[in-house]
Amino acid sequence: MTPADSWDAVLAEVQRLQADRGIPLLAALHAVYAKIAGGWSPGV
Repeated sequence: MTPADSWDAVLAEVQRLQADRGIPLLAALHAVYAKIAGGWSPGV
């Protein structure tokens, strides 16, 4: 789980993945979720 104030960073990462990889929103959300589960911390 991420702190509430980190959601802007999470959404920015979702948007970055969508733009860089040309993937749909749901796929980008899944990718970011996997990063968080793997230890990625938003804003770091």
